[in-house]
Amino acid sequence: MLDSLSYRGAQMRIGGGAFTNGKVVVDGAGSTLTLRADTGYSYDYNSGSLIVGDRGTGILDVSNFGTVDAVRIHVGNSTAFDYFGVAFSAGNGTLNVTSGGTVTATRVDSAGWYGGIRIGQNGATGVANVDGAGSSLISRDGAGVLRLGQNGTGTLNITDGGMAAGFQVSIGRNGGTGYLNVDGIGSTLISSDAYGGWNPAFGYSDGQAGAFRVGRGYGSSGKAVVTNGATIEVKNQSYGGGYYSLADTPTMQVGRDFGATEILEIDGPGSAVNIILYGSSTDGYAPGNGVYYGPFASIGR
Repeated sequence: MLDSLSYRGAQMRIGGGAFTNGKVVVDGAGSTLTLRADTGYSYDYNSGSLIVGDRGTGILDVSNFGTVDAVRIHVGNSTAFDYFGVAFSAGNGTLNVTSGGTVTATRVDSAGWYGGIRIGQNGATGVANVDGAGSSLISRDGAGVLRLGQNGTGTLNITDGGMAAGFQVSIGRNGGTGYLNVDGIGSTLISSDAYGGWNPAFGYSDGQAGAFRVGRGYGSSGKAVVTNGATIEVKNQSYGGGYYSLADTPTMQVGRDFGATEILEIDGPGSAVNIILYGSSTDGYAPGNGVYYGPFASIGR
């Protein structure tokens, strides 16, 4: 599905109305679902949207090397309200990525914050399961947003060697509830500027690094669990140092704001959260103030 007019086209909703039900299956090598804006028109918030569970119930299964690519992907997107403001049909979305399936959100323009992957927002519930070696869920380019529970309830399960990645990864945000479960040897969540950056409108350079946050915003609740040899990696790319290496700071924050509830659990042999600064030591150095930043972790703020 391609938007050749550059604005408000190429959009797909699965379970896109109150009390509706929908399911899409992308199965097998060569099977592809693509939603893309043709020209990358800035601040086009809708072209290339794939929404699973928008006031209704939606399921998307991607398996056996099938692929899905869109500008933005929302799983559990919104809630329907009546005339009196009473909710009567909350969105409920499920995304299953298994047996080598791949799902990617790729932002094509400078309005990077409006792309990415959001699981459970605006009062809706979303669940994404990434299971098996070669299975992946990736938010890339633009701001590389991967958010679980943004004013909704969102869960991401990465199991049996699956992988998920983005630049800015948030679990529980803006009053929402987010759950991240990474389980089993080879199962990995990556937060890195390989997948985006803080200032997507100006391109990417040094001074970028992954940001992983559990619990952001008053009333938010986030929980991340890493078990049975799984890993979370928060890291930067190496650009070789130099004056414009403006404080690469791979960052993990558990409890960023007052009034948020947050938990990080690491259990079992080989289970780890790694915060890594790659490249020259100057990649973590800010020449303007002479401070070496480097990897950063905070528990409570």
